[in-house]
Amino acid sequence: MNDYLLDVKGWFEMEIPEGWCVEQEENIINIFLTTNPQGVLQISFHTIDEKVKMREYVIVQLKKFIENYNIICGMENPKVMEKYHYTYANASGFCEEDYIEIWTVGYDTKFLLITYISPDKTDELICINNIVSSIRINTDN
Repeated sequence: MNDYLLDVKGWFEMEIPEGWCVEQEENIINIFLTTNPQGVLQISFHTIDEKVKMREYVIVQLKKFIENYNIICGMENPKVMEKYHYTYANASGFCEEDYIEIWTVGYDTKFLLITYISPDKTDELICINNIVSSIRINTDN
């Protein structure tokens, strides 16, 4: 498999597997299989006006997203991790009848909201998790 590196200048880079399509419009990136896509991975990114306690910020943003979109999931204790000097929170559940996986990622004043939505929880999610875990936020300020 021939992955390629997607470099979002000044923000982050990530590995995109062969057979996946990337569409970018301003601060939103959509990633999906070119043949028989089952779902869409969407990454939106923006800056935060001031430095915040990132661990708390990613949790609050994750909970707000879940509440705003009426996502059904066990959110009492979201998965929160520190990786490569940045922090991310993760949860999954159902929005209406679609499966959704959500990640909130932050470093310094950079924030990423990442979602994967699919009619079902499928094997495609393995590849999606590999794409998300390949993200490397640019830590040069």
